[in-house]
Amino acid sequence: MPALDLKYQRPTSLSDPFDDFTEDMLAEILKTPDEKMTRCHYQHILGPFLPAGTYEEAAYFLPRAFDHIRSHDDDALDLVTSLAWFISEFQPRLESDGTIGVCRDLMESCFDQWTAEFKVVHFDHAACQKKGWGLRYFDYVKHSETIAAGTCDLIRFTANADLATRLYQRVARESASPVEAAWFLEFSRQHFSTAVRKPPKHGEITKIIEDQEIAERSAQLVASGLEGFADFPSYWRDTFNGLAIESVPIPAWAEQ
Repeated sequence: MPALDLKYQRPTSLSDPFDDFTEDMLAEILKTPDEKMTRCHYQHILGPFLPAGTYEEAAYFLPRAFDHIRSHDDDALDLVTSLAWFISEFQPRLESDGTIGVCRDLMESCFDQWTAEFKVVHFDHAACQKKGWGLRYFDYVKHSETIAAGTCDLIRFTANADLATRLYQRVARESASPVEAAWFLEFSRQHFSTAVRKPPKHGEITKIIEDQEIAERSAQLVASGLEGFADFPSYWRDTFNGLAIESVPIPAWAEQ
């Protein structure tokens, strides 16, 4: 993973440029040691929109926030917007400091890490009942919401939108791995579903994930029975049906 060294010291004060914090809140952030910083601390410091400090005051925490999001899966969905906003809002300053390239690499490395595996989390009927859901079962893909949020934020904040486009291009290319093909089908499934988190509404990205030829090619890779995919029969059955995959039969292991 690339190293990010912004050469800024840990601030002794936060100026709260938008008057959004109390003195007690600012003091609590400053007195918290680096090793005990939480997702909430990084959100307060980095934003979006109403950061607790100026660029000079907040920059010290940026590499630590990247470390945190990569090592704390449960915080990733809530923190990805802060990182996408900060590197976009302060892109000229990061360019001046000679570190925008490393920041972009770090954001891309997050997507690489989250798409390195494809893990479906399955709730059976009993688990749904325990949650109070009136469903027979429920499936979701680990990191899928975070990736959708992060790429939407990159598009929304514009300065580094190409990082989002590159992710969808990668999983859709002809030389994609079976895991990348699975991610393409997940992004396409999200796009056509009623899910709250969806890929960005962006011309090039939408064109990619609506491409039925790519969907069929990706489905062929998944249907080959790659080890581990057969553990999620309900997810793949629903995905193949939802995307109207016609040239590739639903795998026998997904008919269970």
